[in-house]
Amino acid sequence: MRDITQVVVENGLGKRVDYDRINVNLENLYTQLSNVDASQQQQLNMIKYLLEIPLQETIVLTDTAEMPLLMQFSETMTDFSNHVDIQILESQKELNQLNKKTINSGYIPTLSFVGQYGYQGLRKEFKNYFQDSPENKWYNSSYIGFNLSVPIFDGFGKKSKARQVQLDYQKTVATLENTKERFDVDYQNALNNYQNNKNNVQRQNQNIELAEKVYHETALKYREGLATMSDLLQDEMGLSNAQASYLNALYNFKEAELKIMSLNGEIGELIKN
Repeated sequence: MRDITQVVVENGLGKRVDYDRINVNLENLYTQLSNVDASQQQQLNMIKYLLEIPLQETIVLTDTAEMPLLMQFSETMTDFSNHVDIQILESQKELNQLNKKTINSGYIPTLSFVGQYGYQGLRKEFKNYFQDSPENKWYNSSYIGFNLSVPIFDGFGKKSKARQVQLDYQKTVATLENTKERFDVDYQNALNNYQNNKNNVQRQNQNIELAEKVYHETALKYREGLATMSDLLQDEMGLSNAQASYLNALYNFKEAELKIMSLNGEIGELIKN
């Protein structure tokens, strides 16, 4: 379009300001493209860093943004056992129960068996210590016994600890239930957000097709002298806005997919794949 406008201006059929306008737009596009290239390289370097790949190596991304992450999912989710937060709370609850059993076992009497057997020798000089003779005698000794321990009173120490552990257990159970309820709400919101953004992607994709059609028609009219530069630049801006809206909707859609995968515990599948 810049070359066409230049020819039109040189032949005296157009205005110099139109040529300047299209040059401004072109330079802006070059600047945006340069920024996007730099941002893409930064993201690739971050991927190399996270995957411990040397920066000198070249990586090629085979997936595309249009590829779905979620192949299938449930419309209702009541089990969030695969989520790491739920697993941590479940482990904490089991630990509280084990602590409670340990403290309660302190009230149980314990019976233990003890015994010892050994030899002993007394010498005036160490050099004759291990010599066996009537003068150097060894004397054996041994004993066995039982030890019975019956807890009677400990100043209510175990009782206090048991109450604290029971309180910790109740807190963990309450936190676990509250977390599951919050995840249930988050999951329903994530589903709504997923469907909404999915529809937005489809609408914005159709909007791009329409904006491209309008732009090409205006560009054709401009070449034939039936449209002004202002009309062309306006339709070009409309196409650019439609493309930006599509990318924004696609980004939000991917975020919604990741949110669902995070809640149902499938986020780890991305790493395995």
